[in-house]
Amino acid sequence: MQTVADAIPDISRGAFRQLVMELTGSDPGSKDEITSPVSPGLDLLILLEKSGSIALHSIVFEDRSGLPEGLPNALLEANYGCGGTAGATLGAIPSRGLVLLSRILDHAGEFPPECLLEVVARFTETARFWQERLISGEWRSGGDDGSGWDKSPVSPSPMLRV
Repeated sequence: MQTVADAIPDISRGAFRQLVMELTGSDPGSKDEITSPVSPGLDLLILLEKSGSIALHSIVFEDRSGLPEGLPNALLEANYGCGGTAGATLGAIPSRGLVLLSRILDHAGEFPPECLLEVVARFTETARFWQERLISGEWRSGGDDGSGWDKSPVSPSPMLRV
């Protein structure tokens, strides 16, 4: 009988293990998920999925009283054409007052380690950008193009499109 851990390709498990060791300085052992603080006030959840993909998630906004009116629609607009999300996706969980930034890296085991670290660095920059923008309420102001969103200073890297 094959377990979930057995179903994950060894190459992806190795990439996940190396990435976690680089970020946290500790071996994840047989864990398939790890939460790591990547900067003050910003945590990164890294998951090794059964498919061998590595998923990156970060909570960029939380308001237990609920999401401000109009924010879910503004997030949809921000996601259009990766509007400054560097290839990641902003998602809302209105019932919990959360906004998440997520990125799935398919075939992550085929990435050279330095590329995985670059992807995580860009993801972290993007998460910080949106966290600051959402907490400050800046998402309510009109951007230069009238959409309400200025472009993030973080552009997608070629590795994010793999």
